[in-house]
Amino acid sequence: MQQGQLALELGAGTGLVGLAAAAGPGLHVTLTDREAELQLLQQNVAANALLCQAAGGAAAVAAFDWSTASPAGGSSAPAGQGVQGNASTIPELHSHLRRPWDWALCADAVYSMAQVQPFVSALRHVCSAWSPGCRVLLAHKHRHAAVDEALFAALGGAGFRRQERTLWGEQLPAGLQLPVRAMSLHVLTRACFDAKS
Repeated sequence: MQQGQLALELGAGTGLVGLAAAAGPGLHVTLTDREAELQLLQQNVAANALLCQAAGGAAAVAAFDWSTASPAGGSSAPAGQGVQGNASTIPELHSHLRRPWDWALCADAVYSMAQVQPFVSALRHVCSAWSPGCRVLLAHKHRHAAVDEALFAALGGAGFRRQERTLWGEQLPAGLQLPVRAMSLHVLTRACFDAKS
């Protein structure tokens, strides 16, 4: 990551990841989430604006709810059955979000089967023809093996190549015990692009 690069965060929540990217390496980050989450997110961005500016970065907020994707026909899938969405079923990415993103940031975004396909569709949409060099930094918390398997299979099926990165090196400090694979960090690149993604 380099100062001045453009980043889009999906599911920003309180904005911790996006603000760290704006204040650390100085990225220009657009933090997105559902409308209901935007007020707190805007307050946090305003409270950290000077810190971001001092690093040469910037943070802005925009509404984008990728989780509302539903199958063609408009009905939602029953709970636990997953959604067979594609790029055309996610909410249209607003024109101000169609930019040549360098990075898409995602932290703990997928925790149920129903979120897998809408999430992957949103990433395909972001990493499309207008952002062919976009890389994804995905921090994933492992809760259910079936969700993990479905997520990584769907990412591969959408043309994403995945490199897992270690979070704390090869050895943990003496006496520190962590749950096995509680969290993993991945850098994704898209192997193929099409204008409809």
